[in-house]
Amino acid sequence: MDIEDAIKSRNVQVIIAVIIIGFILIFGTTSSRLSILPSFEGINAGVEGFAYKQSYGDVFVRLDTQPSSNPAPGLPGQPSSPYKWISQDPKSAILEGCIGIVIKECGQVRIEVNNPQVVSDPFTINKQIHYLVKVSDNNFVEVEGQIKTYNLGMSVSAVNLPGFDATFKGEKIWLTLTGITWNKALQKAGADYGQAWEAPLAAIITTYNVQDNGDHYKVDPSEVGRWFTLYSTPQQIGTVSDLGLQSNADFNATFTGNTAPDSRLVRSAFFALTLTDFGTTERIVYSNSPVVTYNIKLYTIQIGKYTYTNPDETPFKEREPEGVDPFKGIKDWFSNPFNLAGLGIFGIVAIGAVTVIAMFWIFGLPRMRRDT
Repeated sequence: MDIEDAIKSRNVQVIIAVIIIGFILIFGTTSSRLSILPSFEGINAGVEGFAYKQSYGDVFVRLDTQPSSNPAPGLPGQPSSPYKWISQDPKSAILEGCIGIVIKECGQVRIEVNNPQVVSDPFTINKQIHYLVKVSDNNFVEVEGQIKTYNLGMSVSAVNLPGFDATFKGEKIWLTLTGITWNKALQKAGADYGQAWEAPLAAIITTYNVQDNGDHYKVDPSEVGRWFTLYSTPQQIGTVSDLGLQSNADFNATFTGNTAPDSRLVRSAFFALTLTDFGTTERIVYSNSPVVTYNIKLYTIQIGKYTYTNPDETPFKEREPEGVDPFKGIKDWFSNPFNLAGLGIFGIVAIGAVTVIAMFWIFGLPRMRRDT
């Protein structure tokens, strides 16, 4: 009997162990899938969230959370936020906004962000950084780094939904620039060892293009040469004078901590796009779905050397508009220069043939009559 009890007890323990391992595998795998894996070292970019206006101020919603669905005061059953994320991918996020209570009209905007690509810039190539960080009264750490330049491709496009769509007016899309470092690879920088480190310095628009604009296509900033203001949090508050006041880092940090040349520099910075007036335009026989494409030049400071950075140079292709246009084929045909050249040659030949026939008819016919 004791043997049977022991066997039963052992079987129970085995079953419990299998269940525990199963839970670990299931929830451990699920948990890892909810986290973004690091790519190559260097600056990365993506959507952080969006902000919309309420009577009590701006409300910021992270990409990994849905807007509040609690009933609004005085409107039982109605959500307090008319927004929701359709896609929560930081590289290709889709935000939906709706208006109306009984009959809803919804609009969707897609924000696509490429991985920043290192580019050659004559102003930063071989631009080395060399300075000392004070770690105690008579002890300094030597730090070496460089200024790097990246190109960031990004697009904002209206999703063409059936029926009449709502328009975005004033919502802000917040994007993040962050320096990724492989956390177990140590590098040498000057006289010390530690992890490589990178911080965004500036973001400037180099190209801006709008396709299929319709009536609602305005995104700001929208001109070449405009600088995005970088913030330490996704909150558009602050003045340039604050740059002389902010100081919260520890100057006694060595390469295990912050060795930035300025205590206000941070690994992650945020900037915003404003959907000033953006959405589809419905016509009688066609619709417009605008696509805005940005190319942004990024400047960063990198301390130490990375183990391996992004080698991919695939260009960021502009997205085609989703608008419905029955005359698109005709427009595309006339937009082709070879077609226009062929049409011009055909027109010249046709005009020449008509001219010859007319001349023959005017001057040749009377002579033929006299001869007869």
